[in-house]
Amino acid sequence: MTNDTLPLDLIVARFPEHRDSLERLYTRSESFRSLCEDVRDCLAAIETWTQSTAEEAPAYREEFAILLQELDEELLGDVKNEGELIDYRIRESEL
Repeated sequence: MTNDTLPLDLIVARFPEHRDSLERLYTRSESFRSLCEDVRDCLAAIETWTQSTAEEAPAYREEFAILLQELDEELLGDVKNEGELIDYRIRESEL
């Protein structure tokens, strides 16, 4: 993976069950696009430090793994919130 990898493609590959929500969020939200770029950059850093033989590599891998988990949680929270908004709009239109 490189930093040229499209963030949306990478995120959809990680969470294919949320493809529709991810695509909607990516299209509509600049902050969500930024979050996806952060995930891409974090994964690239993990890959870099995994290949490194530097003494500090394990510590950096661990730090980036923790960051990735936090980013994933934020991303999935956005997906959950987006789904609730859609459900709300559907219920409103049915009334």
